[in-house]
Amino acid sequence: MTEANPQMLRRAARSAIELKGAQAESIIGRGRPENTYFKLTGAYQGECAVRTAKHGWFAFPWMQDHWGTLRDCDYVLVPTADDEANPTAVHVHFFKADTLKEAFDRARESKLAAGLKVSDWTGLWIALHEDRDAPQRSGAAKLAEWSLRIDLTDAPVAAAAVSPSAPVHTSQPGLSIAEAKQALAAHYGVDIAAIEVVIRG
Repeated sequence: MTEANPQMLRRAARSAIELKGAQAESIIGRGRPENTYFKLTGAYQGECAVRTAKHGWFAFPWMQDHWGTLRDCDYVLVPTADDEANPTAVHVHFFKADTLKEAFDRARESKLAAGLKVSDWTGLWIALHEDRDAPQRSGAAKLAEWSLRIDLTDAPVAAAAVSPSAPVHTSQPGLSIAEAKQALAAHYGVDIAAIEVVIRG
């Protein structure tokens, strides 16, 4: 298993929201790579940012009078690996954007009240877990609408985020037929017996 990386975490976030019944279309642009910002339809409607967490901490930048991308979205997905060096699962947390705005506002206010600097155009980090050393900037996981574990051994996230209307890119090496069938069954919400994979050529 490779180390946790942003691409792996973003794919897991997409898999999670699609398992919850939403269709996620990547919005490319404004410096965002694939699986970083979604237009959601289906079970959830609106725009959704993905912020990957490192050791359970994630950030939004303070942009003089707002929280960057957080101002423009309806929802936020925050994926974090169970182990940074050797991940076996990704825990994905789903938030309403307004809830996180309030959490980031409180975190900023607590830093300012303590005489600490909050720089413009710079990320302010808060933690999903409780942190005794930064109580006003931690414990965000309890604000999530839901959390979902994506097991990297049972449901490879490399293939789980295939949109029905998008071309299939097969850039991930080493995907077996069984793994592909399992990922497609999870994506489309059908029994694995209903999936056939045919390779020609």
